Amino acid sequence: MREPDSQERLLGDAIGYVREHGVAELSLRRLAAAIGTSHRMLIYHFGSKQGLLVAIVRAVEEQQRRTVAALDADPSLSPSDLARRMWQQLADPSLWPNERLFFETYGQALQARAHTVDFLDDVVESWLGPIAEMRRAQGVPGDVATAQARLDLAVARGLLLDLLATGDRPGTDAAVEQSITLFESWRATLPDTPVPATSTMVEERHDAVRLLVVSGSLRAGSTNTAVVRTAQLIAPAGVDATVYQGVGRLPPFNPDDDVIPLHTAVADLRAQIHRADGVLFSVPEYAGALPGAFKNALDWMIGDDHARSIAGKPVAWINASVRDATDAHESLRKVLGYASAEVVEGACVHIPVASALVDTEGVIHDDAVRDGIATSLAALAAASATTPTTG
Repeated sequence: MREPDSQERLLGDAIGYVREHGVAELSLRRLAAAIGTSHRMLIYHFGSKQGLLVAIVRAVEEQQRRTVAALDADPSLSPSDLARRMWQQLADPSLWPNERLFFETYGQALQARAHTVDFLDDVVESWLGPIAEMRRAQGVPGDVATAQARLDLAVARGLLLDLLATGDRPGTDAAVEQSITLFESWRATLPDTPVPATSTMVEERHDAVRLLVVSGSLRAGSTNTAVVRTAQLIAPAGVDATVYQGVGRLPPFNPDDDVIPLHTAVADLRAQIHRADGVLFSVPEYAGALPGAFKNALDWMIGDDHARSIAGKPVAWINASVRDATDAHESLRKVLGYASAEVVEGACVHIPVASALVDTEGVIHDDAVRDGIATSLAALAAASATTPTTG
């Protein structure tokens, strides 16, 4: 028989309440009424409001460690995939109220506020062991594994604080990618780096199928941008979907400027194209054609003569317009034909997305829309799986 006022039950219900409502207006009496207990029982189990909040933070941290352990045990994930999945879990908007509470509690503990000082005892140490062990399994030497774990923890928490402060998911995602690139570059220099026992990477493939997802809209509330963000979040195991966010930073295309050294935004675009095994676009229609900024990005892609350029690369698009918008997508097909890209017909889909389906974080939760996006991703990934990878 369940104990209605057990500490475990109260803590679980309190975590759910904070996740839904935050802590800005939290009082023990209001919380007690919401979770079916009394103010006195919360005091009995947790000592104070601050004691309860510290208990919530520690419990959520433990849940996250279990999530990391489960991901680490997944044999389909390479080290890079594992890092990306961890970040996706950490950056989930549904966790933001609890994560804001974490940083608030951390700050109070640093100021030696009552009921929080003990929080510092294991806020770092509790993570170092599991992360260091994971890194050792990935080939990191034992004498530096703990230092690498500390760096991993600092990067994750720093970028999470950045995300909570700025809401810049594309920017923090790009920083995560840079961190992964730096780690893999360093890891490649290690002598006799073993393939992790939990990895099923095939001999000539060092990563998952890598898809670059590109929105053709610069509008802040764009449904096309929501499509690519959602695609990144729901990418299946074995698929690494990276959102490109530089369309608006590219200079106007001019063949005379297509020389070394390239404009930094152009160099970044082409580097991301080279890294990708396939490219998925979601593009609106403007005045019966492709938006100008997006067409400019296509022109810079086409001007690239690198072996891993868009020429011959599997591509597809998702038409998210609630209207027809066929003119823009026929234009896109024509341009990609000039680029000699390989259009994957089975991945080109029309999924009408009304603005009402996009939440305040720019993500779509509608099951039918997500299923359509997942189908497109799977078809493109399958066609891209044979694309040769380079170092």
